[in-house]
Formats: sequence, structure tokens, C-alpha cells
Amino acid sequence: MFANPARTDPKVSPDGSQLSWLAPYESNVLNVWTGALDGENAHCVTHERGDPIEWYAWSGDGKQILYLHDNVGDEIPHLFSADLTTSNVRDLTPFRGVRAQNVLTDSRHPGSVFVAMNLRDRSVLDLYRVDLETGAVTLEDKNPGDVLTWKADRNFVVRAATAFDGKTGKTIIRVRDGADKPWRDLVVIPFERALFAGQVVNGSLIAGFDPDGKSLLIDSALHSDKGRLVGVDLKDGHEAVVIAEDPKCDVGFTDVGRLGMEPNVILNPITDAPQAVEFNYEASHWFFVDPKLKEDFERHAALCSRCQEELVLLLKSEGSPLAVSSQESSQAKHAKRNWLAPILGGFEWIHNLGLKPALAILITTVISGYVGYELFQQHQERKARVAEVVQSAPDVERTIKGKETGFSLAPELGQAQQKKVPSGLENEAGTKGGAVTAAKKPVIPSKPAASPPVAFPNAPRDENQEKT
Repeated sequence: MFANPARTDPKVSPDGSQLSWLAPYESNVLNVWTGALDGENAHCVTHERGDPIEWYAWSGDGKQILYLHDNVGDEIPHLFSADLTTSNVRDLTPFRGVRAQNVLTDSRHPGSVFVAMNLRDRSVLDLYRVDLETGAVTLEDKNPGDVLTWKADRNFVVRAATAFDGKTGKTIIRVRDGADKPWRDLVVIPFERALFAGQVVNGSLIAGFDPDGKSLLIDSALHSDKGRLVGVDLKDGHEAVVIAEDPKCDVGFTDVGRLGMEPNVILNPITDAPQAVEFNYEASHWFFVDPKLKEDFERHAALCSRCQEELVLLLKSEGSPLAVSSQESSQAKHAKRNWLAPILGGFEWIHNLGLKPALAILITTVISGYVGYELFQQHQERKARVAEVVQSAPDVERTIKGKETGFSLAPELGQAQQKKVPSGLENEAGTKGGAVTAAKKPVIPSKPAASPPVAFPNAPRDENQEKT
């Protein structure tokens, strides 16, 4: 149930020429892999051990992979860069005991990244700018003590932040008009209207800045009992427009590093305009602001129709949903005989469809229970049918101890197929060389009637046969 997926978290490089993803490497630890869009030249670019890599991103110029990883499980992540040309790996935050999170990148400004660190004060995380060429680290903004995460505008200037007041439970959306301007509270959300991502470390309610530069895109439950994607005016914070909402659920969240989460909103990489918003009520679904992106999703869904068909087959299959192939090695066959292997494989298969781990676990549990119950019921029914056939046709070729019935059961109907009796032998009805067929409703006498012994060629001899 907790096995690693074969591949997960795919991303396209800024220039659109390469694909990256997370997949197990040595010691079955998730690392970052890259390759061509057609899957050629796939290779691992990170070689971390211990904990898996949970978050990574392309640098703005597409020459490096940035990722967060701790030191042998100490849960203090550092920001690393893996150069795709030289294969060199650098620790961009090489400070002992200092954690890194809230990494911000921009393809229009590839020379540097923003990262939050508790370097100045271990109790708060300030925002720093890191030069990807020289490795220089400079303080960008001090944390007054309540900021959870920051957000940069399209000019890569940090102008928005999500803050949380631990005394009142209020979530605060804070902005400034420029890098040299003071911060001010734009939207204050009371505790009873606050959303979870606005209350946890490394959480954010800000999706981005609107392309017109006049409004901020946030996930807000103000004026509603559900979280909606709205545009608030950058001057006074009033709700200018509702971009996407669902009457049944909040806007979905996506993971951004360890314990990090933000609204799952797809923005145009060039204009920053919102294109799609995820909602998750029983199942993930998207609200499309840009109809062109909807067409792309529909084409992708058509390509994945095979996955949907396989899921239907998984639910309807009478046998094991993850039967061992005859071409697999004996070692793989032996491993999959374990009762837990199909469940682990089922989770990996479902998780690879793009579902979140929690939802994949839930679906795997439901399907496993359903399939297991169905298989048990079918097993019991088949045992009853075999017993019925044996009682109704006792002279059919079978071993005396009942280990083999001699009947072939049709998989759909469960009826006994006809079987020819060798010429010269008779069945109970006196038919010679005919076909033996099981009676639908056999009459079982209180005391079994004796029947003459029948000898078949090469049949095993039973010394007690004459006594029956």
C-alpha cells in the first residue's frame, strides 16, 4: 500500500524539449529522472539515498534541476541543484541546522531563485535570493514572525505573502506595491472562514497575480461556505471577480515540498493568466477558464482511454486483477503469490493514473475489498456446483477421494460440460458411448446406493473400491 510509484510528478522543461519525473533509483528511493519527450535517453540526474525526493523544479533556463532533500532523515531539507551538463550537485543552502522551503522560480528570470530559510533566526523563516551561478545568498525580506509563504509577481519581485495570526486564528493576505515599499494587510480572513492552507507552515492561499497587475488571485471562503478562486483588488482588497467555484467543495490544493500546499491552479507560463482550477469532490475535476486548455485535457483523456478500460476490467474481472503473466520470471511469480503483492501493485497502478496518494489508497482499499468479496462468493458457488455435479454423476472419471471431478466448468454459467465416456462403458441411465451430463437438481438419497465399479484405462487403482 505504501510502495513507490513507477513514475510520478512529470514536468516539462521551460523550453519544452525535455521531460522530468520522479522514479525509484538505488535502494528504491525516489529520485529525479530526465529524458526526451519521446522517452528516449532517460537517466537519473540525482542520486539521493534515505528519504525520497518530494519536491523538485526546473531552473528558469532549463539547465539545472532544483530539489529539496534532507541529510539522512534529519528532516531539515536543503535546496540542491543538479547541473544537467556537468552532473555536478551543489547544496545552495549549505548551513547546518537551517531548513529551506518555499522555493520560487521564474523562467523569465533564470539567474536566481527565492528560498525561505531560518538562517537569521531559527524560529522564523526569512526570504533569501540565491544566485544560481555564483551561489551567493542575500536577504530579500525579513519575516515579522507570522508569514507562512511569499509570492513573486511576473517581474520576479516578492509582493505578496500569506500570514497567520496564532493568537486570533486569522489568516492574512499581505501585499506591498514594490520591493522598497512597506507591507500592508490586504485581506483578513477570520478563523471561522479560514482554509487549512492559510493556517499551516509553508501553506499558501495565493495562486498568483492577475496579468493586468490590478488584482491578486487567492483562494478565499469569504462570502461563501466553500473555498473559491477569486480576484481581489490590490488597492483595497475587495472581491472584484469570482473566477472559479464549486457548490460542493473547495478549490483543490497541490503539494509544494514538505508540508507545503497551495491552490492547484494552472497559470499560463507566459501571461500568468489562470487557465484551469482543480476541485475535488469524491473525484478530481477541473474548471477550465481557458477553453483551449480544455481541448488539450480532452485529447489527453482520449489517449488515456486505455487506462479507463483497464480499470473497468479490473472491477469486472472474476480472477485476480493482477494475475501473474506466464512470461514473468519464477522469482517474480513467487513474489506475487504473497497476498499483499496484488494490493501493492493495485495501489501503484491506480496512483500512476495521476491520483493523489490518499485517494489512491482509498480506492485501492475499496477495490480490494470488493474484488476479494466477489472472488470469495464465486469460490463458494463453484465449490457448491462441483459438489452438485459429483453427487449427480458418480460414475464419471474421477479419483475416489474427490480431488479431481473430471468435469470442466464453463466460466460464465458454471454448468458441467459434456464429456464422452469410452465406448463399452455405461452410465447410470444405461447409455452406451453417450455423454454424461450433470442433473440440475440431483436427488441425494439418505444412504448412498452402491454402484458397480468402473475401470478406466490408466486410472489409479483403489483397493477399497469394491467396498463402496
